[in-house]
Amino acid sequence: MRFVTLLFVVFLHACASEGVVAPSRLALGSDMAEVGTTKILKPGDTLLESPVGYAVGARLQAPLDVSLVGQSYALPKGILLEKISVTYGGLRQRLPPDALLFCTQQKQNYLKSLINFTSLGLTSAMQRSGANTRLCLVDTNIDSRMDRAFLLGAKSEKDKALQAIDATPFELVERGAVGPDSYVRIVYLGYVGILGNLGFELQVLENGVALDFDNRRVIAKPSKLPKLLTQLSAQYQVVSFDPSTKVVDVRIVQPIRSGSYGVRQVMR
Repeated sequence: MRFVTLLFVVFLHACASEGVVAPSRLALGSDMAEVGTTKILKPGDTLLESPVGYAVGARLQAPLDVSLVGQSYALPKGILLEKISVTYGGLRQRLPPDALLFCTQQKQNYLKSLINFTSLGLTSAMQRSGANTRLCLVDTNIDSRMDRAFLLGAKSEKDKALQAIDATPFELVERGAVGPDSYVRIVYLGYVGILGNLGFELQVLENGVALDFDNRRVIAKPSKLPKLLTQLSAQYQVVSFDPSTKVVDVRIVQPIRSGSYGVRQVMR
């Protein structure tokens, strides 16, 4: 975990001059029909689940092949890109004032990160891009067509320059789901810690990558049931617990509602 945290800090530092800030991703909400229902859960079972989406995204209406910084990218028709804003820095200066900017999910090259880490950054100076990159497309004419591209994470001014691409139509999508491997879940853990408490954990995955944040776990004491718990926007009551099977009965008061789940990616 320390190594991953260090890599993230290095990435933030590398992007410091770019000034890119991505909008918060959203939990799109779970089934409202679950209000008032009771679920019987064993450790590891999911209590509630919501897909993850972008506040605003762009869905390509045609496939697009792009070559940048010695890498080739094939974006299929229908892929959803995240709309990001540029607040300051070199990238802001390279973009037309009203341009719309959309990027793929961050791609991390773990081998490159490891090599750079073990060499104390000496190998990084010889690389054209950092270990963390995002392919970004730009609509410079505000005509719902992507006409420029660049690689966020490129190092030289030449590689950072906007490159002309085949004009590719897209449609704006609000609250569009990212994909099947991106979701918010509340999971029953069973016993946690040494005091015999029952744990419920909030889990967030974005493109298969688990995110970590401070308020991810809540507990209930078996001797203090029923107990009302709140995570994210969801509320549920732990009604009863069977110590022989570790099974709990949980009544859903409020499912996960649509809104920010408190994890925001910032590139300073």
